[in-house]
Amino acid sequence: MITHKLPPNFRDLGGHPTANGTAVTPGRIFRSSQLSGMPEGMVRGLEELGIRFIYDFRTAAEREQYPDVPMPGVQNVWLDVLSNDPGSLAAMMQQLLQEPRKLSQDLTPEKVEALYGTVYENLVSLPGACKAYGAFFSSLLQDSGTPRVFHCTAGKDRTGWAAAMLLLLLGVSHEDVLADYLASNEQLLQGYSSTIEAFVAAGGDRAVVESLIRAHPEYLEAGLASLMRTYESISNYFSRGLGISLEEQSTLILAYTS
Repeated sequence: MITHKLPPNFRDLGGHPTANGTAVTPGRIFRSSQLSGMPEGMVRGLEELGIRFIYDFRTAAEREQYPDVPMPGVQNVWLDVLSNDPGSLAAMMQQLLQEPRKLSQDLTPEKVEALYGTVYENLVSLPGACKAYGAFFSSLLQDSGTPRVFHCTAGKDRTGWAAAMLLLLLGVSHEDVLADYLASNEQLLQGYSSTIEAFVAAGGDRAVVESLIRAHPEYLEAGLASLMRTYESISNYFSRGLGISLEEQSTLILAYTS
């Protein structure tokens, strides 16, 4: 039983039922927002879960500005998903939130949504993204019983894509995958509430900042549509795009379902 508060947008991917009658094994893989500035209690919460690997999908600039809190005995693995696109909306979110008036003049909610659709298409197509996700899923094959967490900044886009791909590979339904993806919204709007109010107070547009922070089903669907155009199936995406062979895919399924 966890007795300490956990980071924002943190949750276990375990428990989802799969098509073959099993379920994703709980207590193995967790998703989160960035682990910077964590108070002692949150660190204790991660320690209680037995976390031994932290995968950081952020850019170098994000990591430098908001470094993860170091944890004894925990290996921090840097996998820069947007190395080919460091100016991406997903990578620049925190910086953009500091410029309320400029952001609200430059963007509308519709423009934000269009830009995020491109972000998700890039998560499928960019070589750096394929390399990073390939390394991530390959790492999951090692010490599969060891609890681990992966994150980006808000834990909704780069992290959301990785979570969705893993769950789909394991046989979780599209409906449940989408529900897990959208579960970020309540936590993020609550976690960023003071940031949103400060943004609006400084002259920013509430609709713009909420569009920037929220996860929308259209974003995930844009990525999936790009995946299907290029690879035709989740399995082909893993094998041809990420370098995870069919045998390794089967190993992942056996390792993370029960």
